[in-house]
Amino acid sequence: MKVAIYTLGCKVNQYETQAMEQELVRRGHTLVSFEETADAYIVNTCSVTAMSDRKSRQIVHRALKNNPSAAFYITGCSAQNYPEVYKKIPGVRAVIGNRSKLETAVLAAVGSTTREPIGTDLSDAPFEQMSVSSFGRLRSYIKIEDGCRSNCAYCIIPSLRGDIRCKAPGDVIAEAESLVHGGSPEIVLTGIELSAYSYGLSELITRLDAIDGIRRIRLGSLDPSFMRVDFVDAYAACKHTMPHFHISMQSGCDRTLSMMRRRYNTAQVLEKLSYMRERLPSLRLSADIICGFPGETDEDFGRTRDFLSEADFFHLHIFPYSKREGTDAAEMPDQVPSDIAKERVAVLMRDNSERQRKTVSDLAASCTTVNLLAERVSQTDSGIVLAGHTEEFFEAS
Repeated sequence: MKVAIYTLGCKVNQYETQAMEQELVRRGHTLVSFEETADAYIVNTCSVTAMSDRKSRQIVHRALKNNPSAAFYITGCSAQNYPEVYKKIPGVRAVIGNRSKLETAVLAAVGSTTREPIGTDLSDAPFEQMSVSSFGRLRSYIKIEDGCRSNCAYCIIPSLRGDIRCKAPGDVIAEAESLVHGGSPEIVLTGIELSAYSYGLSELITRLDAIDGIRRIRLGSLDPSFMRVDFVDAYAACKHTMPHFHISMQSGCDRTLSMMRRRYNTAQVLEKLSYMRERLPSLRLSADIICGFPGETDEDFGRTRDFLSEADFFHLHIFPYSKREGTDAAEMPDQVPSDIAKERVAVLMRDNSERQRKTVSDLAASCTTVNLLAERVSQTDSGIVLAGHTEEFFEAS
């Protein structure tokens, strides 16, 4: 049987899709592109914003229109959030939430039909035991944590992923060894709230660092409050950890951070960044920023701009605030008009582009050699071109 999978959303979803694909291949099925004609289609959905939900539904309806006789299996956060909506779509055989994602592949493999949504009770959900032996590329993800209990005012994800649960260190090491020996020298640890890894992230990284053949260790997004001295020291002491962190910052204004229910202020973050740069001199940082959170004034936005300038993040993922049904922020007064939020996004993007140009110019003037992991190879009139990421996560060729 031919099966195709479409994945929306985060690195955790990408990892889970890879595990589903591996299970399908193990059962003797053939994976094809989502644009091809298949017997069964799996859509691994996202629900981080209302736009993500809309896109997830659009993908399902578009594929159904192109392949009306195929069987469809819907999983992921949007399926967890709106199981009854997907259940009613003609052609959808099963709706599986975030508790039993591998069951999605199993049901697709056997052509099962179940009209009742399954895997949506996360109240006592264990860590789902899945592993990946190959990612088909040099950089491989390992999901080591699921769930979140931060309860940020703007975020729906804790209710869609359940409480924190984690993969045992020995299982992580075994999976990493398999991936490295299978041709992936770079390992990226990922999770919904990675800094909540309950077995000790510092200890896990130290053990990963000792794997024979590993060349690079990276981490997914981290909460700024986690960047403690002991963690930074352990990270810096490893030979294969990369000088790059992605920080889940969200705002550079203390008033806005408080309304968001984040667990830090800007002074604390700047102090942590200073120590991180002291221990990792070539460190580069990226961050997430939300513009237009309810109650954010022009003065608050100005404070975010000032903070970002001082913090000197190399790259920013900047989003306009998305009103999310079911969150406390959706009911807050002083909702910022979407056009103002988008204007603020544009301002921060211009600021960030200017900082990037300056950083790249300074780097070009100060060094001639970088360590590049060649992830893509192309042939041009001038010869073969290798492209990939530097240790600091710059894209280069």
